[in-house]
Amino acid sequence: MRKHKITKLPLAGRVLTRLMALMTLMTLMILMILMALMTLVSCAQKDSRMVTLQGQTFGTTYSIKYLAHPHSPEAEQVHQAIKQRLTEIDNIMSTWNAKSEITKLNATPINTKLRISEELLELLAISDELYHASFKTFDISVGPLVNIWKAKDSGDNKIPTDEEIALARTQVGMDYLELDLDGSSVSKRRKLDLTVDAIAKGYGVDEIGKLIAGLGISDYLVEIGGEILAQGSRESSGKNDKDQGWRVAIEQPDEVVRSSFDVFTLKNQAMATSGDYRNYYEKDGVRYSHIIDPRTAKPVRHRLASVSVVHSSATYADAWATALFVLGEQEGLAVANEEGLAAYFISRAEDGFVVIQSDEFVASNPNNNAYAY
Repeated sequence: MRKHKITKLPLAGRVLTRLMALMTLMTLMILMILMALMTLVSCAQKDSRMVTLQGQTFGTTYSIKYLAHPHSPEAEQVHQAIKQRLTEIDNIMSTWNAKSEITKLNATPINTKLRISEELLELLAISDELYHASFKTFDISVGPLVNIWKAKDSGDNKIPTDEEIALARTQVGMDYLELDLDGSSVSKRRKLDLTVDAIAKGYGVDEIGKLIAGLGISDYLVEIGGEILAQGSRESSGKNDKDQGWRVAIEQPDEVVRSSFDVFTLKNQAMATSGDYRNYYEKDGVRYSHIIDPRTAKPVRHRLASVSVVHSSATYADAWATALFVLGEQEGLAVANEEGLAAYFISRAEDGFVVIQSDEFVASNPNNNAYAY
């Protein structure tokens, strides 16, 4: 029998061969794991469903949509948690609630320190910050002026006298509010009637967003009274839709008809809008807005119909939208550009509307159909 001589590979060659075999095996294992993960993700997407929750709060309505997966909490459990949180916020910030914390603050005598919750202190601190940043156009103490102009009344609307305006002005001014951030307390150096309506909805949106995220939900849209927070993406209807975020609309500033003026994508951001196209009255041919300019103590008088602000925080978006509306299109645009705000202005014109966008809005929405100038 012929014997074959077996030639052994050198040690280095044997090691290299074994390494190549091991790498091939690892590659196959990785491919199998990836295929399994893709299958799990595909199944999870097929099992996902859109949940919509609606209700009333803060004197308006709310609508919450989120993408639920098999591991998500039951919708009723989510809704109960949301309603409880909204009630907690209402008990702090509602001036319509006789037992709320801000009602107690308004009733506190001047030069008297009152310990308040961290939540109310935070909101007052943000309000004070924006009061100064907006050239005092965002003022949560403007309530007495709003009341004397009676902008929400219909029929026999009365124009206040100069004396009435002067008296109301003695009860307005964030400069007279003293915040002790370290001691969690606040005091007033004059009688003030504070109302956080122009920021509370945005704050509520942010808080509900935190709650939903804490429940393990990553794709959701929170809306309270028109203020919006969009996180993640809407329900996927196609291969490339998952990363598109949520399609949201800026409303047509029309007194009667509700329709979309412009639509764009919002993802991991908030949007708030301020306008006077529904809440106003006319007397002797003059239009009186419900939004008061604290600097003049009178309703705003300009052709601006609405301002929408996109921001990482719904709280800031809400407050800035009000401030920019008070400032008007030109001054408001200048402030928006100075502060780096994404702002969308709609102004009245003889033949319809004119749109102005801040630099940041243009930069963050390059494919938007509207225009800037």
